[in-house]
This record gives sequence, structure tokens and C-alpha cells, in this order.
Amino acid sequence: MGRNAPSGDRMKPEEMDGPLTYIAGPYSAGIIHCNVIRAIDVHHALMDAGVPSICPHLSHFSDTQRPRPYLDWMALDLRLVAACDVVLRMWGVSPGADQEVEHARTLGIPTVYVPRLIDLTCLGGVVRRTVQMRHWHYTGAQVAAMNNQQPKEKTS
Repeated sequence: MGRNAPSGDRMKPEEMDGPLTYIAGPYSAGIIHCNVIRAIDVHHALMDAGVPSICPHLSHFSDTQRPRPYLDWMALDLRLVAACDVVLRMWGVSPGADQEVEHARTLGIPTVYVPRLIDLTCLGGVVRRTVQMRHWHYTGAQVAAMNNQQPKEKTS
């Protein structure tokens, strides 16, 4: 079992020992369904690496059952950011995620900026190093270098 366990195996509580990570990223800009799926992919990549994370995009499902005003969700999200050790800022335009990052900055919580094209299996190591070094920002090339990977070329 251990880190990067297949989805059929269960992780032991002591294996989920990484820093509590808040996933900040686009929700309503673009296609909501795609944004939620990307955030869930990041959420699972972190869990596979033993890094517990808060994925506010999962509130999408709660909001479909009982819609709430945007400001209610932002108030909750900012409270959750304050409880975390690090914020992981996903790629893409998002005023809400930018507000969450700024809130983290004012609280002294470091942020990892994740480039669009990255092997998600490296995120756990990047988050752990960020908290250990209290570093504020990594570029895509720095993330790749920390994980002995070549940065992927953008293909658009």
C-alpha cells in the first residue's frame, strides 16, 4: 500500500501525513464541470501522495442541491484557507482563487502555483517541500526541476 496506492487499496490514517492543502482554482470561469473534474484530479493526486487536501470545488454538488450566494461560499472558503498549511493555486483565471491566495498571503500561508501542464503525481512532493521551506512561489520549471522532470511544452 503506502503512497500512490492503487485506488482499490485503503490508505492508513498515519500515511496521510502531509501538510493540509487548500486547492484554489477556477470554478465558474469556463465550463464548471471541467473545472470541478480538474480540481478533483488534483485532490486525488495529493491524497495518493499522502497529502490531505480541501477541495472547495466539491461544494459544487452541495450547491446543485441547495444553491447559496457566492459570498456564502467565499466566506466558507476563506475560513478553510486559514486552517490549512499551504494553498495550491491551480492554473486558470479565477478572481475567487486569487482572493483565497491573497488571504493566505496575509496569514503567512505559502502558496504553490501549479502550471497547466504538469504531471500530477509530483504535486505531493512539491507541497511538502513548500511547507518545509516556507517558499511562496514556484514556477513550472522549478516544480519540474524539484521532481527531476522536464517541463512539458504547451501544445495549443
